[in-house]
Amino acid sequence: MRDLLNHARRKNAEMNVTGLLCYDHKQFLQIIEGETDVIMDLFHKIQSDPRHTDVRILHEGDIDNRAFSDWKMAYEPVPSGLLPTLTRAIHARSIGETTGDTVSAGRRIFTLFMDEFYGKTNKVLEPEQV
Repeated sequence: MRDLLNHARRKNAEMNVTGLLCYDHKQFLQIIEGETDVIMDLFHKIQSDPRHTDVRILHEGDIDNRAFSDWKMAYEPVPSGLLPTLTRAIHARSIGETTGDTVSAGRRIFTLFMDEFYGKTNKVLEPEQV
């Protein structure tokens, strides 16, 4: 995992991409932020990589401010098998829909993640923490 994160952080720095990677020992959930064309190119590379299956976009949209601007790729391990629950919660709660506030979709997804699995939203990840 450390090698994967180091590689992603180097590449993301080159492309001015930021985000969060979650992994539950079975699957990944990733929030990536950057210019639309860069993000779509990156998504298509991930999608065409034979190591990945069932790659899909849960939410996409324009943002005013990045939720993970200090993180070239933050990493958050989660308990085994819990990412499907988060995915269902994202759809059920329409995370990313316009709410009239200034909180980005990425930050709302992260807040939901912390609430669902840890019962709190005050956990602070250090930039580039593994």
